[in-house]
Amino acid sequence: MQPEGLNVIQSNGSAATQTVNHLHVHVLPRWANDAVLDFWPTPNPTWSTAELDAMRSALDAAVATSKPAGYDMTSEQDREDRRKHVDLISAAIARMAASSAAAKGWSVTLAGAAFGVALVRDSWPFIALGILVLVSFAALDARYLNAERRARKVYNSIADDNTVVPLSMKGLATEGRPSRWWWPNHFRNWSIWLFYAPLAVVGGVLLVIALIAGPEAQPADTKSPTETHSQKP
Repeated sequence: MQPEGLNVIQSNGSAATQTVNHLHVHVLPRWANDAVLDFWPTPNPTWSTAELDAMRSALDAAVATSKPAGYDMTSEQDREDRRKHVDLISAAIARMAASSAAAKGWSVTLAGAAFGVALVRDSWPFIALGILVLVSFAALDARYLNAERRARKVYNSIADDNTVVPLSMKGLATEGRPSRWWWPNHFRNWSIWLFYAPLAVVGGVLLVIALIAGPEAQPADTKSPTETHSQKP
């Protein structure tokens, strides 16, 4: 048909010209100056600002109350969806926990290597590099743990309270990041302080000792030149 335009109309109620009480959708091809009457409201409605605000508030309230409060445990399909939802959140929790453990492992490996090179080469910048590695992985680990805490809250909402939207993953996302998102809430965790803080303290002590001691003095060249005596026969 290749129409110039298209209307998709779904009518509910006799006032909206619905004649048969079932769900149906009209797909109406349109051309300029066709026989379809202009049924849209005038560009300048007669509603006041207060009336429009009241309509918007009523619509917001209707949308809020229409959201499902949780799973219907009397429905077999809802029980199956709830089980799948719990599996999804459990998988997210496992991924965050594994990522946190990997961050701890890599921090020890890289920081330990930097401290070892510093001791062998007597170079304090490698100690500072090791401390920087620990701080960076601590920040990354804190983010993983915070995401894991959010996932556990969603899990509790599903398993205990049954107050979530079915199959929704919304609670896992970071919403409304504050201006100082990195401090201090994400670091208030015992697994962060008790793991990274002692390692950072050791690195700090090594750094102070290295700076106080300074570069090790190079031994003087004590090798004496070989004296040759020429003897005549």
